[in-house]
Amino acid sequence: MNSKAAKYFVGLLGLLISAAVAWYVFDKSDVAGSWQIAKTTHHSFIIGIVILYVSTFLFRPLRWKRMLINFHHLPHEFLCKSSGLGFAGNNVIPTQGGELLRMQFLSSRTNINRTISMTSMGVEKVLDAVILLLFLLVDSFTSVKKEYV
Repeated sequence: MNSKAAKYFVGLLGLLISAAVAWYVFDKSDVAGSWQIAKTTHHSFIIGIVILYVSTFLFRPLRWKRMLINFHHLPHEFLCKSSGLGFAGNNVIPTQGGELLRMQFLSSRTNINRTISMTSMGVEKVLDAVILLLFLLVDSFTSVKKEYV
């Protein structure tokens, strides 16, 4: 199998796995109930969440650039493209395969070897986990206060 056919095969396999997982999730969930909740949610809340999510696409490359401080020649625009490619790849490649795609893109277009790029992505994932844990911690304290007030 040549490399072009292998790429199509891997892409098709990723789409099939994603479709199977989506079917499984939607089959086990109450889509009508979720839609009812979504319809009653304030639009400003949804817009705020979308803005917050999209803004992370601007800040993640800045954080990544700080991690790759020895490679100061990397422009912010290039890191934005790399991050966007990784996020897009995560939508079709199973098990966070977009991160490997991002690593390969960075390594193939710069003088940064794969080990450094993969390590920086690993540190980025640890920082993401710490931030999520902080959000959960703050939420747990605010939820407790609401119950007793």
